[in-house]
Amino acid sequence: MSSASTQTVHKTDKLGPPPEPCFPLGSSHSICPENGFQNPAPPDFMAATYYGQIHISPHIVKVGHDLTASVVTANGGEPSWATPPGPIVSGCENAMTVGGSTTPADMTCTWKAAQASEFPPSESVSGWRGGWEVWESGFCGFFGCAPSGDYYYVKPVKHRERRHHKTHGRRGHHK
Repeated sequence: MSSASTQTVHKTDKLGPPPEPCFPLGSSHSICPENGFQNPAPPDFMAATYYGQIHISPHIVKVGHDLTASVVTANGGEPSWATPPGPIVSGCENAMTVGGSTTPADMTCTWKAAQASEFPPSESVSGWRGGWEVWESGFCGFFGCAPSGDYYYVKPVKHRERRHHKTHGRRGHHK
């Protein structure tokens, strides 16, 4: 393989710049090229609302690791969690009123990364700039509800890593 084709393959294995949220937290001014309060379609900008934003951490994990979305609210917004893209580990509960008593929504939602993102990263497959994945959840406030999203990427576990994890810890335990 020539060095030029090696460089091309190497470049396509990397994530590009992530999409940006349309609204800075607490602002009613959209940075998106669309008009008014509209959230544009992917790939360059993610939905965001002045009621709050979610922040996913870490942005890059391997299959089997946890991702946590934390919320920051503004302008009286309250999170309204969507179903996360993997099994729930903790949090993710919406506000609930029972017998006149209201329990507020969880401020975090943690899920297990169960499936790898497209590899190599592909904007045409993921639908988002740079080949990132985006998860959106809602925020509700005095004018209604609106989505907010953040980006993440789930790396596949390489065959060599799977084999290492299976044998790791057994070395030196000969009878």
